[in-house]
Amino acid sequence: MNTYKLNDILNFIFTDKKSAIQNLKKNGLLLENLSEELKKDKEVVLTAIRNNPKSFKYAHDDLKAEAEVVLEAILMNPQSTDMVLWHADKNLVEMIGANEPISYLKALILKKMLSNQLRLNSTEANINKI
Repeated sequence: MNTYKLNDILNFIFTDKKSAIQNLKKNGLLLENLSEELKKDKEVVLTAIRNNPKSFKYAHDDLKAEAEVVLEAILMNPQSTDMVLWHADKNLVEMIGANEPISYLKALILKKMLSNQLRLNSTEANINKI
């Protein structure tokens, strides 16, 4: 029978991507404890955010500068907008505009909705061809 040390198990949980994603689906705030490498991984961070938008603050700074990641955190819980913008990359926030963040985010949301609608329409068109 194999014996494992607790540190080895925790190290695996917090450094292995597949294991991390499984655990983040249950508790997004575990992102805080993951390796820096995993905090840079967009799939890992988005999984955490989809479970708990507050986990955004533990993402790597590079991902805090990506509009897609910021938008996902806000879409998951619009009440978290202030917290997300507080932790987001300051250059991104400046680009959004201090006086216009809501307008910019609405435009991103609309763009994402339209993109999803276009994918739905193209899927329906392909289905209708069958």
